Amino acid sequence: VFVGHSSGGRLLGRLAARRPDLACGLALLILTGGPAAADGIGRQYYTRHAGVARGGMDALLAQGFYAERAAANERVAETLRAMPPPAFLAAMEASARLLSDSRAEPALGLPAADLRRLGNTLPIFVCNYYGDGEHDGMHTASTSRAVAA
Repeated sequence: VFVGHSSGGRLLGRLAARRPDLACGLALLILTGGPAAADGIGRQYYTRHAGVARGGMDALLAQGFYAERAAANERVAETLRAMPPPAFLAAMEASARLLSDSRAEPALGLPAADLRRLGNTLPIFVCNYYGDGEHDGMHTASTSRAVAA
């Protein structure tokens, strides 16, 4: 059973849609959806860091987000230093595009057609710990309800 929270749910939902033989069920926890999430997450996680990487991977590793992860796991720094900046930029831009292009889907990066197909073959548990009217602007109860439908 794949269990994913937020972007982890998106990643595992996409994996299960492409490789249903790997999963016997999905648990998707507080998924992101809607235009505000598409723009905010794309900017926060992808395009902002892509711009820093233009100065080289050491410049990226000096940023708080990546510096913290590299300090906790030396393989993070090794992996990023081995990656050519243009490859990193391309991956970040593709990730931001995926979010932007899926702003009208039930959840970012999870097309409705994939969710329907998965729902016909796997049990899917969808959970959002925010109540109606409560959310952080990215993870809404309405997104979870749309995916569960």
